[in-house]
Formats: sequence, C-alpha cells, structure tokens
Amino acid sequence: MSCIAWNCRGLGSPSIVPTLKYLVQTYKPEGIFLSKTMEALNKIEELKYLLSFDSFFIVDRFGIGGGLTFLWKKI
Repeated sequence: MSCIAWNCRGLGSPSIVPTLKYLVQTYKPEGIFLSKTMEALNKIEELKYLLSFDSFFIVDRFGIGGGLTFLWKKI
C-alpha cells in the first residue's frame, strides 16, 4: 500500500490542492493522510471527489486550528 502523509498547515492556500492533485497523479497512492487541515467536513468531502478517492475519515479541527484527514481508495 502506498500512502502520502503531509502536514499541510491549512487547505485554504491556493497552491495546496493543485499540489495534492499533482502528487496523486504522479505517485498514485492508495491513501493520503493530511494533518493540520484547518478545514470543515464539507471542504474535505469536496477534496475527496476532486482527488478521486472513495472514502475518508476526519477528525474535526478544534477552534481555528488542527484537523486530521485520511482519504483512501477501495482496492
């Protein structure tokens, strides 16, 4: 199983999503772990579809910081 782990320090930066797309297209991981996403559930759902992953697990942010997400593809 190939996996990418990244402390992204917020998904709100304009360069984060294109960089994630590039990494997924290049390395074709079966899972991605993102820490410090600083985003709500609806943004993570959008990211799941954008990156073509099947499922995700999220630990919501606390206040204005934090947040963990794991996205994966069914084998």
